[in-house]
Amino acid sequence: MKRYLTILLLALLACSCRNTSINGHLDGMWQLMSIDRTDGTYTDTKEKRIYYNVKLHLLQLRQHGGTSYLGRFTQTDDSLFIYNVVMNDNNAQAATLDDLAPFGLFDTYERFGIEKLTAQRMVLRSRNALLTFRKW
Repeated sequence: MKRYLTILLLALLACSCRNTSINGHLDGMWQLMSIDRTDGTYTDTKEKRIYYNVKLHLLQLRQHGGTSYLGRFTQTDDSLFIYNVVMNDNNAQAATLDDLAPFGLFDTYERFGIEKLTAQRMVLRSRNALLTFRKW
């Protein structure tokens, strides 16, 4: 009996230590691979090392060697809304449109349709661009 109780206790501890995600496949670090704008401009961003880090309801945008930004997002079944993006420093100054453009954001409140979201790839479409990501 004591042996079964010990096994049950260990099983409960193992289950309670699991880190569950509220965002499903969206959670984690994504590398922006390309920006395909509706005006016909295509930018291969792989070498620029631009990343979206997603955790809980917080989004970090960063380019290797550049300024980092923090923003909020809301996810629905078919959409991702990004808003309230600020510089990741002590002043928390709002990001400008020029700051956001390298990340494929062309408005301070951006709605993306989720065209593809798997454990390895993500494709987002806004009214201005198609963004392609790979999980990092």
